[in-house]
Amino acid sequence: SGDLYVVLHVLPSENFKREAVNLFTTTHISFSQAVLGDTIEIDTLDGKEKVNISPSTQTDTIIKVRGKGVPYLNNPSKRGDLFVKTVVVTPSSISDEERKLYQKLYEIENNRVNKESIIDKMRDVISGHTK
Repeated sequence: SGDLYVVLHVLPSENFKREAVNLFTTTHISFSQAVLGDTIEIDTLDGKEKVNISPSTQTDTIIKVRGKGVPYLNNPSKRGDLFVKTVVVTPSSISDEERKLYQKLYEIENNRVNKESIIDKMRDVISGHTK
């Protein structure tokens, strides 16, 4: 009686990249989801999983989902992690209402930048520093 050796070949996945027991994937989120935060569903090896997107999430932010990677070979009850990279998608076309909202946001942001620079200038004058 001899030893039996089994060799498994794992096909590449369109959804996941594997490194040892950890998996890596990418998800696309909208600008508003990135700014405000959200709960989204992502694909895992076991099906859908809800993941929280924190407010102010940037492109290339990595979200770690513990225990949703590949099972360890010698301990199948233990699993690696799933790392989800976020990509903030800029809309390619927007409605008139969205355009008005973005225009208003642009004005608010510009106003804030201008106020900050005026305050900086006043602070510099008062402290005797000039640029």
